[in-house]
Amino acid sequence: MSAFPWDNLITGASTLAAALGSVGLRGRSDRKTRAAEAEREDASARADRQSAAYGALVAAATAMLHNYRQRHENGYRGDASPAQEDYLRSRGNAASGQLFRASADVELAGSQDARRSAAKLRRAALEADAALEYGTPEEAEAPLADFEAAITAFIDVVRP
Repeated sequence: MSAFPWDNLITGASTLAAALGSVGLRGRSDRKTRAAEAEREDASARADRQSAAYGALVAAATAMLHNYRQRHENGYRGDASPAQEDYLRSRGNAASGQLFRASADVELAGSQDARRSAAKLRRAALEADAALEYGTPEEAEAPLADFEAAITAFIDVVRP
């Protein structure tokens, strides 16, 4: 009569269980590693989007301020011809569109502080535009200085 090889069966079953457990632990570890990698990539992409939005807003605001300064200098001295005034206004309209698009990007991708500062920058730009359009040279100085200060404040908020 032959005896059933219990010791071989127990050894084989325990080896199989250990192998399956090892595979399960490895799979769990791989999922955690992939999740952590995806989170790092997402954070990096978010930071890239923020940086691009911040840079675009600063560039658009600076271009707009330059245009406002030119309008202020030329418009009040009467040195600009009607064609030059039209050119400055059309360039200002383009800069305004860029400013508001960039501001929208900051609203979508920016931090809460950046969104607040961008809103102040937009308001300052609108006030400067209104002062240039409807005010005297003296009345336009303060809003232009406020707009420039708002650009500087935004840069300070988003600077790493």
